[in-house]
Amino acid sequence: YDFSDKDKILLFFGNIRDYKGLDILLISLSEIKDKNVKLIIAGKPWENFGKYQNIINNLKLNNKIQSHLEFNSNEKVAELFKLSDLIIYPYSEFEASSGAGAVALNFEKPVVVTNVGGLPELVKDKNIIAEPNNPEDLKNKINYALKNLKRLKKDSKEIAKQYLWKEIAEKTLGVY
Repeated sequence: YDFSDKDKILLFFGNIRDYKGLDILLISLSEIKDKNVKLIIAGKPWENFGKYQNIINNLKLNNKIQSHLEFNSNEKVAELFKLSDLIIYPYSEFEASSGAGAVALNFEKPVVVTNVGGLPELVKDKNIIAEPNNPEDLKNKINYALKNLKRLKKDSKEIAKQYLWKEIAEKTLGVY
């Protein structure tokens, strides 16, 4: 990976599909003034990646992005999450909870999410929940998160405890 110690690494992780908002994230990234903010795109495209590559080219983002457009092994996933400072889930629509979001929490990484489906459940600080399809709002939430990484990391560690099998089992038993 070609990053410096000063770089702040954002990660977009998971299968690349229209509803996951990568186009919105790319527009937001182009508006972030900090030259040290970089993005890793890691996941298998479900459609032609050309439309995203066109956005990257048109917004002159090639020097800020590294792409890993394939299914990533568990070892590679661990490497990517450890390298990253902030995970971004800019979904435009979503009706469930995110498996990829739970992975981020397991690595105790803060996430910026959009206000769709179960994604807001992944964060404690509501200042990192962006409105879907809103590049300006997403940019603001990313900037806020980058200024508050230490505290947000603690929040993610706390939320991750809710997703441990022991916690889930105890909650399930409590229902019965």
